[in-house]
Amino acid sequence: INSVIHVVFVASIVLSLLFIGGLRIFSPKLAFLQQNIIYIISFCIFVAGASLNTIIDSTFMAYRVSENILIKNTVLSILKLVLPLFLVFFGSYGIFSSVAIATLISGIVGIIILIFNFNFSPKLTFNKEAIKEMGKFSGGNYLAGFLSSAPGLLLPILIVNGHSSETAAYYYVSSMILGFLMIISQSTTQSLLVEGSHDTSAIRQHFFKALQIIFIFLIPAILMIVLFGNFILHAFGKNYALQSFAFLRIMSISAIFMAMSSLGNSLLRLYHKIGDLIFLNGITAVITLGFSYVFIPQGLIAIGWAWLLSQIISVIIYGVFLRWKNLI
Repeated sequence: INSVIHVVFVASIVLSLLFIGGLRIFSPKLAFLQQNIIYIISFCIFVAGASLNTIIDSTFMAYRVSENILIKNTVLSILKLVLPLFLVFFGSYGIFSSVAIATLISGIVGIIILIFNFNFSPKLTFNKEAIKEMGKFSGGNYLAGFLSSAPGLLLPILIVNGHSSETAAYYYVSSMILGFLMIISQSTTQSLLVEGSHDTSAIRQHFFKALQIIFIFLIPAILMIVLFGNFILHAFGKNYALQSFAFLRIMSISAIFMAMSSLGNSLLRLYHKIGDLIFLNGITAVITLGFSYVFIPQGLIAIGWAWLLSQIISVIIYGVFLRWKNLI
């Protein structure tokens, strides 16, 4: 665990600096980050903290205690919704900082759980052989995970460049609420990974059980957002409720399809089909970003429909592929 933390920490800092260095090329409107050393340092720390958060999730999965992921991610999602209310006065960086601080706190909660429940001791150690052994599988998983996350990570930048920063803000707040919904599917798919990896003979049974759990819990949560999501948006201001509610409804409906694709990802990981995982996530990323890019000039609701359509197409592709491979 300590070795992985060190590798990821260094990589996060290096990539963060490369990102900031290239802002004038791919997102000039964010180039103000380059002009303030506090922005640069805090950005690097926040990115490293987000990476740490991911490592902790994986560690809990390895220990077969995915319920701790639910606890940690619940803290994360609640803080993501609450902190912007206090930091929004600092502008766009205040909103970003609120999410980043929430992620850091969530990671600290995870570390505390590891220390007290699993006798984890943070140390400045590095096991080269362990990293080398994990390298190939981890590298493929990283690429697949990046492709899976790419639409959500890149779309705010595309919206800023192609429409307006206000539209990006409306998108971002709605995506935070969507993230709260996705806790259900994340926890379920992580449980599928844990149980399936320890009992490979029952992977299909675990898959359909996870699918059933997602439908039972996610659909009522989606209905709550569709019916009452405007009250949540009102907490961020009247304009958010007026401009984002229809978009939030569309995005919340997409959560069910995103959950099904996530289950497909977990199934491919269990069967060590990393090449197929990269291929499918790449197709989904291209479809989602392509549709969104075309619809961005039409405004927020059009982006929502593009996102929903992309997720539906993704589920169809996953279903056909998994049946073709006889994995479900």
